[in-house]
Amino acid sequence: MKKSLWILSALAMVGFAFTGCSNDCETNDDCADGEYCIEALVASAGGNEDTDSVEVGDMFCSACQTDCQADAAHPVCVTSLHVCGARATCDGGQMPTVGSDGYATCISETTGTCKTNADCEKEGYVCGPQNVCIPGTEDKFKYVRIDDNSDPCKKNAEGKCTQDDPGADIDAVVLNKSDGTVHYAERVVGYLRSDGVKERVADSPIASDPSKALGKPDSFKQYPEKDGKCIYYTDSSFKEHPYVSLGGQGGYITLEMGGTIDAGDRIDVLEVGACSLQNTKDGKSDTAVAEPIKLSVSVSGADGSWKEIGELTADTTNKGILSFTVSEAKLK
Repeated sequence: MKKSLWILSALAMVGFAFTGCSNDCETNDDCADGEYCIEALVASAGGNEDTDSVEVGDMFCSACQTDCQADAAHPVCVTSLHVCGARATCDGGQMPTVGSDGYATCISETTGTCKTNADCEKEGYVCGPQNVCIPGTEDKFKYVRIDDNSDPCKKNAEGKCTQDDPGADIDAVVLNKSDGTVHYAERVVGYLRSDGVKERVADSPIASDPSKALGKPDSFKQYPEKDGKCIYYTDSSFKEHPYVSLGGQGGYITLEMGGTIDAGDRIDVLEVGACSLQNTKDGKSDTAVAEPIKLSVSVSGADGSWKEIGELTADTTNKGILSFTVSEAKLK
């Protein structure tokens, strides 16, 4: 069992409760369910003989996908939301939720639940990812959702899917602004792998880590060039995939982008399909199976708030780089 590490500076602040973490991990597989192996961006001393100090560059397990201590304004990991926050507890009658800025905040429980922005009575509020009303601006789209439109996995007599990572495989999402700036997905808001597979079968790695869709492309190394090559494994031991699989029809991933989405922008979804696989176990460069996907965008990331942008499938022309143009009509 790994030792727990409590960050004293976080406990000293009035904020959401911070949970223990360990500086003994190399990948997400070394952490408990719901935790991520992340890099310490700041040093922190251990609190007592049962805790370890963390140095810059150490890897430790956390419910959050970034080192909250590196953000002075939001230093506490809120485990229930998997995001960083500034406070440990909410006042009476309030509950923690994800704010429009992507950090944990407290709102009144009397606000109630919502399905769409229209359900929020208070002016300037939108329906947030936790289906509660949060402060926001309705005309700022910042969330994307990718739905897997491929055939569902065919299950065996025991009702189990035996295919290796069926459905769409998402390497990255790139927001190309009309002003020439580029942004990537920064945070996972939701994920469902529809085949239900969560563990590795024998020696075959399962591509079920949604954080693989964050940041710059890892499989399409030459992006934005469409060279038709995509990396299958990122390591020499063939254990790490650079993408996340959605598992077939019913699977999806929702992500928060690093910039707002406006009419005239282009969103590229990099789906590992119709491209020549590189770094495979057998050394062959087979062509990856292409799967259809649907792209939608949202102001809040809540159910019922999505605006469909379009559907595409990888082919010999796009070679896995699926480009969606965001029009004014699609955002209405």
